[in-house]
Amino acid sequence: MSLEKEKNTETAIINQACFTLMNISLKDDVRESMVKEGSAHAIASALKAFPNEKKLQEAGAWALNNLAHHRTDV
Repeated sequence: MSLEKEKNTETAIINQACFTLMNISLKDDVRESMVKEGSAHAIASALKAFPNEKKLQEAGAWALNNLAHHRTDV
């Protein structure tokens, strides 16, 4: 696999992961577990690593929004 293809594959996987995290973080019990396990840091790292990937940035931002939503410990 060429380096360019490998990078595209990596970006696609991380994009899909952010999209999945965005969706599953809508459930209260899942969101609490994600916060406890440090998912926000992983999402933020992905956003920093791929600043020019619009879909990834959008999904990651929504996932972070969902994680912050309805927090009772803040």
